[in-house]
Amino acid sequence: MTAPPSTPDLAAELVALLNLEPLDTDLFRGPQRPGANARVFGGQVVAQALMAAQRSVDGPAVAHSMHAYFLRAGTETQPIIFRVERDFDGKSFANRRVTASQNGATILTLAASFQRPEAGLEHAVAMPALPSPEALRSLDILAGDYADRSAQAVAFLGQPSAFDIRPCRVPAYSQTFRRDPVSGL
Repeated sequence: MTAPPSTPDLAAELVALLNLEPLDTDLFRGPQRPGANARVFGGQVVAQALMAAQRSVDGPAVAHSMHAYFLRAGTETQPIIFRVERDFDGKSFANRRVTASQNGATILTLAASFQRPEAGLEHAVAMPALPSPEALRSLDILAGDYADRSAQAVAFLGQPSAFDIRPCRVPAYSQTFRRDPVSGL
């Protein structure tokens, strides 16, 4: 039995998936996961489409709005082609539309708006006081708490991930008791 991939290995795989191959101006091919043979994961297609849009924006800009529509299932055995349409390039904002396709059929459309950095009004709810990440338990450690209660929770929480997730309180999907909803506002 082989050991599950480590977090750095999974993070490197994620970065590689986002490294799109330029085919022409505003035309890219997205790499597939090595050894894949099933449907493509929707988050992968969205992330690759957003990366294609980002690469078409001149200078620094941050995506602040995005809408995606999944139209058909994609397969991990065929390359995904991303075509970017430059709808608008202004002084502060840029808008892009991306069509992701396989074998000539659209599997996803994405619209994104980007904003270039600039001084201006800022407002937000203050960040709450939280423990440091080192003081919190990772999901794989939390999985041990459920070993005698839920095989499904153990399987979910124990999955290898490219991200080190450390919840501040019991995640809602794994709690075993009823709790009132909480709002941060």
